[in-house]
Amino acid sequence: MVWHLHDLRDPLDIDVTFDYRKSVETIDDILDIGPARVTGTLTYKNNAVTADLSIDVTPVLACAKTLKPVPYPMAFDVMLVFSDDLDADFALTDPIGLDEVVFGCIMSEKPYVVHHPDALNISFEKKREPHPAFSGLDKPDKQ
Repeated sequence: MVWHLHDLRDPLDIDVTFDYRKSVETIDDILDIGPARVTGTLTYKNNAVTADLSIDVTPVLACAKTLKPVPYPMAFDVMLVFSDDLDADFALTDPIGLDEVVFGCIMSEKPYVVHHPDALNISFEKKREPHPAFSGLDKPDKQ
């Protein structure tokens, strides 16, 4: 969804839903994603647009050990500044589109690794025992 700068003369409350299912088809660790609900306020002041947003989405991520699907609910707030200043998060354009910006925020907030509850006790490596000559080194001295 896009907003033109002339529509933002007064602060604008937004409540939109984005569908990113097509966007995650090429991302290996995201198996699926639910609708992303974005609420917040867009404010245009001093040649800058400030977006104070709350993002609520549930991606289905792949377990790092078993690749089983893990729904991972995410809810976070973000404040973004669109301006021509060097300190701005994004360049100010007319119109302003939030769909790609919100997707980037979701990608940066999602965890790198998730584990399915069934996978917490799975170990693919055999526990290694130290050489018998060094086996006593991990025991505390009794004095």
